[in-house]
Amino acid sequence: MKKQNMLVAVWFAALANTAFAQSQIFLLQQGADKGLRVDAVSEAGAYSNQPVITDKGVYYSYEIGEAESAQKDIFFYDFASGKRTNITNTAQYSEYSPTLIPSNDALSAVVVEPDGAQKLWRYALSGADKPMRLVDNALTVGYHAWGPNNDLMVFALGEPHQAMYFTVQAPNDVKHVSDNPGRTFAYSSLLNGFTFIQAEQNWLSRFNPQNQEVTQLFRLPQDVQDYTWVEDGTIAYASHGRIYQKQLQSAKPAKLWHDLSTYCDGQITRLSYLKDDDKLAFVCEMNDSSE
Repeated sequence: MKKQNMLVAVWFAALANTAFAQSQIFLLQQGADKGLRVDAVSEAGAYSNQPVITDKGVYYSYEIGEAESAQKDIFFYDFASGKRTNITNTAQYSEYSPTLIPSNDALSAVVVEPDGAQKLWRYALSGADKPMRLVDNALTVGYHAWGPNNDLMVFALGEPHQAMYFTVQAPNDVKHVSDNPGRTFAYSSLLNGFTFIQAEQNWLSRFNPQNQEVTQLFRLPQDVQDYTWVEDGTIAYASHGRIYQKQLQSAKPAKLWHDLSTYCDGQITRLSYLKDDDKLAFVCEMNDSSE
């Protein structure tokens, strides 16, 4: 655990000017012949990560530039045109973890500001409004997820790293959820709460904002750090190039969903699923990376 914490801390300390290991985002969907097809979302040969899939396309963080001049911007891959667009294009900032705001009219993202602070910013999808800080509190933010009540659970850097909860209306009224969380946070309408991985024993756990209780649901394989909801009661996660589904309310073990080892000979990490169109965006890391 100490080793994992150290790796995460080193990663965040050097966000703004570090070139990460190569990774590429792919899209799994049904082809015209009713078979499965896999297409590249991001370009090869650089770092791309943290996809969030929508009905129009995929938002993701992508590295541009080289060595010390490298920075990360938010890109958009459009399903209709197949084009990739840099939607932030900011020379002074690096942006990570694009996430749809519940109103679906804007993205929130973690921004590394010029002084090294890591804060949540808002980016209107229309581009009509200027980007702006969403909240202003003392937390150094790594990852985040939205609830339905303008509330957030965030990965806050510290010693130890912590999962923290607050609302946009009262950003300084911060509630401690757990120490040493995993990097994937999500909200489940079925569970009426946030889900995350308690890293020490790799429990998929639920945080209830109403009573602020944490409930352990089941343990994930030790090498799993990422997951996505595919149904109200089912998550998907990847291990060794294969993606599995696990039902929350079933004692049965996880079942193989897709074997993607042909398309990714490295590690499959981040996952983002669009239920309505049965599309899955996933990250293939070409070699080991702690992020």
